[in-house]
Amino acid sequence: MPVLHLTDRSIAALPVPSESERQRDYWDDKLPGFGVRVSYGGRRAFVVRYRVGRRMRRLTIGPYGPPPKKSLADARNEARSVLGKAADGEDPAQDKRDQLKGELFRDLASAYLEMAEKRHRSWREEKRIIDKDLLPVLGFRRLVDIRRRDVRELVEDIARKRDAPVMANRTLGVLSRMFNFALDREWIEANPASRIPEPGEEQSRDRVLSDEEIRELWAALESLANQNEEEPDNAAQELRRAKARVTPATAHAFQVQLLTAQRPGETRKMQWADVDLESGWWTIPPTVAKNRRAHRVPLTKPVLEILRHRREIAGESGKFVFENRRGAGSIAHRGKKAASILCRGLSFHFRAHDLRRTASTGMAEAGVPRDHIAKVLNHIEGGPAATRIYDRYAYDNEKRDALERWARRLQAILKGQSGKVVAIGSRQR
Repeated sequence: MPVLHLTDRSIAALPVPSESERQRDYWDDKLPGFGVRVSYGGRRAFVVRYRVGRRMRRLTIGPYGPPPKKSLADARNEARSVLGKAADGEDPAQDKRDQLKGELFRDLASAYLEMAEKRHRSWREEKRIIDKDLLPVLGFRRLVDIRRRDVRELVEDIARKRDAPVMANRTLGVLSRMFNFALDREWIEANPASRIPEPGEEQSRDRVLSDEEIRELWAALESLANQNEEEPDNAAQELRRAKARVTPATAHAFQVQLLTAQRPGETRKMQWADVDLESGWWTIPPTVAKNRRAHRVPLTKPVLEILRHRREIAGESGKFVFENRRGAGSIAHRGKKAASILCRGLSFHFRAHDLRRTASTGMAEAGVPRDHIAKVLNHIEGGPAATRIYDRYAYDNEKRDALERWARRLQAILKGQSGKVVAIGSRQR
């Protein structure tokens, strides 16, 4: 078992074990019996081991991190206390189990939802799952009595008896997050939902539009954005119907999403206050970004043409770039429905998120390095936490180069083999 000098930096740099190993312990060279357990998912938790009679016992002090988690200094002090009690013949692990016997699952559900409402965008769906599937089964169970078998049987019943494998997966995910929440607050010593395989198989979300589909979609979006009288031959009737339901703002939002490779919801919530048309930058604030991390997006020439056209339409009034029909808010919740309506006039089906994946693939095909694409997508990188903490380089030049390469590639795709140009950003007045 590895022994090292535990510091914040050394803990952050500890390697994550393989899936087959699952977890690995690292012991402190200053305080024997005190250490850190690193799990396969990257979680780091302080542990202490001691002997009671002839038996070796282990106690989890708590997860490493900012409050309500444990700092290294606090964990080391608690470990000294535990080791002192063990030296006097006490069993701190048994004492802790005795203290936890009264906590019920319904108490955990109440505390978790109070937190989720403030932090999770999907808290309403989590609440629905908790109210419908978890509280009726586990509500009055003591947390310390819930075993892996109970969790596995619950989600497998949802998958088999209700024939809802995807919902079973979602339920398992909610349970795992709830028990991690309880673990962070030292209400339990282990997560009974960890390492339980998902009972349902889901289709991989790897849809990428072909060049022909990109051309067909762009022509449809141009028609809807500009409200032309002349429709593409292959979708004329359905596109005329779609015009009554898909606004120019929604069509423009789809185009901007394809050009910038950003998330659908973030694009539809774009505000003028976050856009600088002069320098060509859009800053997604942390309150809008899915990962709660501010993100600077370079605006290429075709995107700027669309946005300047939107500004001409809106004048100096209006908060959102893509406003709803009433001019009283964004089109934030229109993406899924608009894509469904638009598909009726196309020869294929797509979802809003497919545009982001298509742009990412297009950048890769244009020779953009994978780590630069990740910066454009605002993905949180893997690797040691210390590397992520100290790497504060903005990658502005790399992101702009990536999106300009994608814009040129998209322009080439839209020209098509026939040579007929469907110009990016051509706006009708």
